[in-house]
Amino acid sequence: MSSSEVVIRRAKPADIPSINAIHKNYVQNTVVTFMTEPNSDEDAAGNYEQTKALGLPYIVATNQANETVLGYSYVSPFRGVKPGYRHTLELSLFCHLNHVRKGVGRQLLTRMINILKAPEDHREWFEGMRLNDSRPKQLMAVMSVDVEGPGNGLKLRDWYLQFGFEQRGHLKEVGWKMERWIDTIYLQLPLPKCNDILSENGSPDLQYSQSLLSATALSVRNGERQANAGASHVINRVKALALGLGKEYCHLNDLETSISL
Repeated sequence: MSSSEVVIRRAKPADIPSINAIHKNYVQNTVVTFMTEPNSDEDAAGNYEQTKALGLPYIVATNQANETVLGYSYVSPFRGVKPGYRHTLELSLFCHLNHVRKGVGRQLLTRMINILKAPEDHREWFEGMRLNDSRPKQLMAVMSVDVEGPGNGLKLRDWYLQFGFEQRGHLKEVGWKMERWIDTIYLQLPLPKCNDILSENGSPDLQYSQSLLSATALSVRNGERQANAGASHVINRVKALALGLGKEYCHLNDLETSISL
């Protein structure tokens, strides 16, 4: 498929079943992901909504002719709800197995990198919260090493290197799937210098904590109870920041109640 036949656009709720079908195939048939049980469409929709709540881009590649989803990519906070990592994002990218090594992944990754390098020029890809917080500074890709894949699993690493990623770590036998031990590789792509953007609503720290709190509340309402510990940390941080700025945030009580810690 030529690049002119592929359209890269923002994901939308109607794409979720197709996105989840792509992911399900990787879960059940590969070691690309360490998940062993596929998500339900409801779980996938919750992840999509959480990404949107954090103001981060979630994109899809589609066939121009019939809108079939060929692949998707999104970014999430590196190491979860820890505000100190707010300038570092982790990449997720999956292509339909029938469209691997056909240029779809390259188009998705190129677009995602361009969006993250100049978010102010790509505001239509963001929900807004992230731009009021701070610019991304680092993009991480964490990949498994499938020794049964091309190049004994290192072809994917070499593919990332073409985009400017650098290998930062190789963890030996940290995963177990399909009756074998699997390594992981950490790759890092520096983005342009991070400049915090102060807005009329307060400090970047406060805005980031508020966005994490909203996303965590949404996650818990969707049944992801493991997020509670992170939510507790974020609630305390938001309260401390609000107190330090002398501001009152009446919605905090509503959000805290919705999480039901």
